[in-house]
Amino acid sequence: MEAHQNNQQNILRVGHASSVNSQSVGVYYEPYEGDVYEDYLENRSMGSFTGDSYQGGLEVGSADLGTSMASLGLNRTNQFGSMSGRLATLGRVQTVEKFKDLSLPAVVELLANGDESISTNAAAYIQHLTYNNPENKHLVREAGAIEVLISVLEERGASNKLLEHAAGALRNSSYGCNENKLSIKKYEGISALLKLLRQRRDVPMIKVHVTGTLWNLSSHHSLKQPLLDQVINDVVQIVLAPYAAELRQNGLHSSYSRQNGLVQSFVNCSGLIRNLSSHSEAARRRLRDVDGLIDSLCDIIEIVASIADDEVANCKGVEGTVCALRNLTFRIHREASSKEFCPQLTVEKQGCFWRPRLVQAPYKEPRVPPPNITAKGVERLIQISILPPLVFFISESSNPQTIEASIGIVQNLTSDNFYSSAYLRAHFRKEKGLPLLVEKIADQSRTISNTAIISLRNLAVDLKNKELIGKYGMGEVCANIPDAKQAAVDDKIALAALFLAKTLVEYHSENAQKFVEHKGVLKISAINESKHYSDKIRKVAGQVLSALWQIKQLRKSYKNDLGLKKSNFKVCFIFLTLLNRFSSRKFFTTGKR
Repeated sequence: MEAHQNNQQNILRVGHASSVNSQSVGVYYEPYEGDVYEDYLENRSMGSFTGDSYQGGLEVGSADLGTSMASLGLNRTNQFGSMSGRLATLGRVQTVEKFKDLSLPAVVELLANGDESISTNAAAYIQHLTYNNPENKHLVREAGAIEVLISVLEERGASNKLLEHAAGALRNSSYGCNENKLSIKKYEGISALLKLLRQRRDVPMIKVHVTGTLWNLSSHHSLKQPLLDQVINDVVQIVLAPYAAELRQNGLHSSYSRQNGLVQSFVNCSGLIRNLSSHSEAARRRLRDVDGLIDSLCDIIEIVASIADDEVANCKGVEGTVCALRNLTFRIHREASSKEFCPQLTVEKQGCFWRPRLVQAPYKEPRVPPPNITAKGVERLIQISILPPLVFFISESSNPQTIEASIGIVQNLTSDNFYSSAYLRAHFRKEKGLPLLVEKIADQSRTISNTAIISLRNLAVDLKNKELIGKYGMGEVCANIPDAKQAAVDDKIALAALFLAKTLVEYHSENAQKFVEHKGVLKISAINESKHYSDKIRKVAGQVLSALWQIKQLRKSYKNDLGLKKSNFKVCFIFLTLLNRFSSRKFFTTGKR
């Protein structure tokens, strides 16, 4: 055991704490299990796409047709002169600018014309029309362009330039337009895109546009399963695994990755996996079983964290990777568990009426298994090697999505009563992660704050963590418990803070004393007696009061220092026995377990 340090921050960052001198020995409580992280993002491109373009973000391209076509690598001179006689019914197209004088059905007919140079320019023009223009996306579909674009993808011997613009047009058309996504599926666009990816995997922009289109399609609920069934294995083997291998070999700034389109394709791939992993339990199981998927995702975050490049840590590819891992760690102990994979800790019965809880007295440091360098797939997710990258992203990233997802992974991995949960809780403390989560309680993002509070609740199942969080984080916890004067209350944050407070003060006199010092008792007493708050908040506040009343040595303090009597604890006092015996029943359930 290490002795307590004088400095508060130093104490919170040490790997071990001094002996627990309180009533906390002997009881473990079920951790909180979080929800699947689901946030649909799409992307689109225009021409020579070099940057990230996301819904609500900046787009690459130009509203000016001439500028746009030049960016596509096409000339503004007469590329259709030789065809003008044969296209008399469509009008004489003397310059690319004359496309704007044609109707959409005419442009679609040009696309299906058979002359590659004309088809290439027509595809590029449709790509331009559908750039950042929701109305044109619908008009293009109504004109039959999507079916023709898909048929272009399947043409044997088509040039890379034609295929690039056809895929780019589908990518722009499918961005933010559900009808177009369904239309692509209707005309067998998914299989056509997959076939193109396999055949032209070495053509950078084709690879970028195809993966971008697949990412767009993955945001539609009904298309997730077809994508899981048809494309995920190939996308991992063609994009994700090679990108991870290139990182391992040549680092983040590999010129090959950029020249070969791997970087942007990886961003698209991570977004695709992120969306698919939010679909269902079956989808998560399917993705975990894809050869190389989890290994590649873990390799990527470990390499990024080891190099400690802030710019890369904030990029969209890393965001998608971390968010995908959060989804894939959701309920991992139960969805992917076996006795060999991750044994469950022993549950002991306590009396006639009992609620499952883990009994451990005296406290014993969980045994951390030695690093398993041969671990593959889901086994990678319960290795202690996954924690340092998460601590890095929580500490150094300025991307709120990446921060929140990293904390969410900690929440998922430390939930439930499994052997890996126990040693990951202890090792997270040794990685100096506790003070970072305490700091995030006060984050401006309420989502980050809420996730941090829930993760701390899971981590507090470890008795040393419980002591340290209570000693140095109780002020932040109490600050998120509403007082009687607050007009508006965020129920989600308030409930999370109350549940964490309950975990910290139960059977722990020192933490309970800290709770009193930070005016937590007065707050929850006011909540208990008020009709201003929701029933859920009042119920959990009553449970916290119940836990506090059981600590007999503080009852004098309640009376002398706070002016509280036994009647102030009456709700929890009356229902204490029932809550303890039957809290697992539906009408007494206070939160997702």
